[in-house]
Amino acid sequence: MTLCVGITTSDGLILAADSMTELHDPLTSSSKFYPNAEKIFELPNLSMAAMTYGLGAVGRQSIGNLIDEWTEKRPVFEKSGSYAVSDVAASLAEFIFSRHRKFRENMKADIEQRQREALSNPNVAASDLEYNDTDWTTGLIVGGYQPESYFPWLYAIEEPARKDIPVGLTCVRNHEGDAGMDGPEPGIDYWGEAAALDRVYRGCDPSLLLDMAALMPPDAVNKLEAMLRRHRWGVLFDGMPLKDAADLAKFMLDVGCNFGRFSEGSPRVGGDAEVVVVTRTRTYWPYRKPIGAALAAVQPRVLASPANGADTAKGTGST
Repeated sequence: MTLCVGITTSDGLILAADSMTELHDPLTSSSKFYPNAEKIFELPNLSMAAMTYGLGAVGRQSIGNLIDEWTEKRPVFEKSGSYAVSDVAASLAEFIFSRHRKFRENMKADIEQRQREALSNPNVAASDLEYNDTDWTTGLIVGGYQPESYFPWLYAIEEPARKDIPVGLTCVRNHEGDAGMDGPEPGIDYWGEAAALDRVYRGCDPSLLLDMAALMPPDAVNKLEAMLRRHRWGVLFDGMPLKDAADLAKFMLDVGCNFGRFSEGSPRVGGDAEVVVVTRTRTYWPYRKPIGAALAAVQPRVLASPANGADTAKGTGST
């Protein structure tokens, strides 16, 4: 799994993620954890970045590789001079999840074929494998700036969506005021293995509230929820400088990773924390794995766009 954090401020957007990934082969039930996965990606030529959780790869292609392929084939949004972050997010999501759906279909077919062989051939060992769609849940977060917008936009999609998760691409923080001119309310959002963050930021693990609610009448549950809201961690996001917002994202990642590290069982989050800051004019990385920084320092290749007959991307670099 993954822990992803997004912090929206009036001056920029912070995206942060851990680096742990689990590779799992359902047909052999083998798995392996690696602590150096890439989960945050700049979108070249756009003041945007993407972040992913769930599956680190779709078949033999990593999510990063899929984003590279999409970058070469995507519409040249920037040539129109008028596009929305939602347009970019929808295009990227459709590209990734169309492959993701096909991958899930193939996995389901493979598992069902193995089960049929076990039933029809006594020489084939019986399989206890079952296909569960939510075992392959993957999330994508895309955020940044669009032309003539002085505030960041943040969108998320999860597929297949788990319980209580909106279906389809959704705006994480709606912009307020006339035509959204007042921008979104600053604040923090997070996805993935977030139990520790709920305890720190919201003051309670949601599962505890559900357990207590099962023993209480509805009016008492409402009072309990109101009481818990008073015990939320008070963080003043209005006017928070970008460096402090980046440090807060890093702190939340550290909390989640160390919670997983010292909990029973193998940690599902961990590795180096990576944090990217996206503003209207630049993108930079306050925290980045050494290999990511080294690769960014290399002169990037130009990614040609065969579909549009134009160069669409040059690496933006980092500082």
